[in-house]
Amino acid sequence: MLACLRSRVPCVALVAIALLVLGVASPASADRTTWTSEADFAAGILEALDATSVPGSLRLAWSPGWVKFEGNPVLGPGDPGSWDETSTNSLSVVYEAGAYRMWYAGCSGISCGIGHATSPDGVAWVKDPANPVIAGGIIQNPYVLRVVATYHMWFAVNTDTIRIGHATSPDGVAWTVDGGPVLEGTPGTWDGAAVSTPAVLVENATFTMYYSGHGGSYSYSIGRATSPDGVNWTKDPSSPVMTYGGGWEGDRVHPLEVLRLATGYGMYYVGDYYAPQVGYATSVDGRSWTRAAGNPVLRVGTPGEWDSARLGDIGITDPGSGERLWYVGGSGGSLSIGLADLGTTYASFGAFTSAVFDSSSAWTTWNEVGWSGTPAANGTLVVSVRFGDAPDPNSSWTPWSNPSSVSPARIGTASRYIQVLVAFFAFDTSRTPVLDELWVDYTPPAPYRDPALWVLPLFLGVPAVVGGVAAWLLVRRRRAAPR
Repeated sequence: MLACLRSRVPCVALVAIALLVLGVASPASADRTTWTSEADFAAGILEALDATSVPGSLRLAWSPGWVKFEGNPVLGPGDPGSWDETSTNSLSVVYEAGAYRMWYAGCSGISCGIGHATSPDGVAWVKDPANPVIAGGIIQNPYVLRVVATYHMWFAVNTDTIRIGHATSPDGVAWTVDGGPVLEGTPGTWDGAAVSTPAVLVENATFTMYYSGHGGSYSYSIGRATSPDGVNWTKDPSSPVMTYGGGWEGDRVHPLEVLRLATGYGMYYVGDYYAPQVGYATSVDGRSWTRAAGNPVLRVGTPGEWDSARLGDIGITDPGSGERLWYVGGSGGSLSIGLADLGTTYASFGAFTSAVFDSSSAWTTWNEVGWSGTPAANGTLVVSVRFGDAPDPNSSWTPWSNPSSVSPARIGTASRYIQVLVAFFAFDTSRTPVLDELWVDYTPPAPYRDPALWVLPLFLGVPAVVGGVAAWLLVRRRRAAPR
């Protein structure tokens, strides 16, 4: 202070110069903004994502659904020369006495019959040496129920047209086939040309059958019929109770399994001919059906997988530990049988778009974007960013950058605002990628780059310097004046 007072330059000038230098020369330091909490994620836009199940993490939205067994298929065609050497293409499963029993259609060329197999766990199956248990012609689509001490089987028989037959057995192996069809198409009606794919349940001593049929166009719909004994059937006048809906169903729907629920009925059905997949519908009365919003509930596999081309008939049981489903699938001409368990199914795609982040300066340099989490098998996370100087994204903003799947990703662009997009992909919907944290590293502008940071020191400092110099000159003049 004494040095300042003794100086010929006034203290106020020195202070002003110091302010100006400090304001201009202060170095900029890097900073980071992060998204890592449920509130952070909820502040953005979530598309088919779940931010609540595991707070602090983002994952694909999920719902109860069918999860395919990794070791599929569990039952396939027989050896060359066997009766089922070509395909196993439809089935029915019963769980009893702690074990599983399956009746399935096996084919050698165009000749198809019904076989029988058993399994202790639903995975490892042993074909019955007595196979085929029903042979002759083209017999497929078995549906088996045990009623008291008798096994009943309904099946489709393809001769000059397709009809539904019936057989009974005391043990599920030795079958007595009825002398003729128990359900045929009614000429001139919606099912006049064919009836097929029976699915039967018993309620209060009444058999109810859901079946598919067409009137000559090969566009199948679903009908309903009832019977006191499983043999003599009366068609429901409300039939067809479900018609094909286009889209993934194409021009046909076939019933596969009908279940009694606490509040009505649930039906699994197959749609389309060229790429069949499995859908689900519910009904209060068994006549008016509402399709599930997430259909199809069982989809073809990804390219290269054994079931990538088609899914067909299914069988469902509940052994007490949860529902299990066996289904027919294929990727070419041959068909096999796979297993799925009721578990968690994730959406195949989701996206998080962050809220716009404001750095407070158009001279901010965005360095890199990074993230941490867990990519799923057959799934990934990819990240894009965009920038602008307007508070809301508009045409003046940059487009989304090329997506990156490697963290961190370099940015190197200057702007005031930034927004981040994270896309989630799951090619296997039994698993999901998980995002735990997302961040952007940036460098605020050096003060000499940003007028907002140096205008105030300049505004205060320059007048002070000028005033200080003027005062010094005035003092010198007075000292130099003659006394």
